[in-house]
Amino acid sequence: NREIISCVISETQTLTLAMKTLKQAMRGRRVKDVLLHSDQGSIYTAKEFQAYAKENGIITSMSRRGNC
Repeated sequence: NREIISCVISETQTLTLAMKTLKQAMRGRRVKDVLLHSDQGSIYTAKEFQAYAKENGIITSMSRRGNC
């Protein structure tokens, strides 16, 4: 439904910021078949980010290289 379910603002993009945003978005929600689409940035390919997504049933999808 294109509803914004989480918004965290920072001066820089970091793994901590991405994790905080994802955890905030998932808090209190029991949903299945969640698809998270991103670019192939180091934040989204980080082991911690991918592990959290997998543990919470989130399917990650990434654009092809150079298709931002």
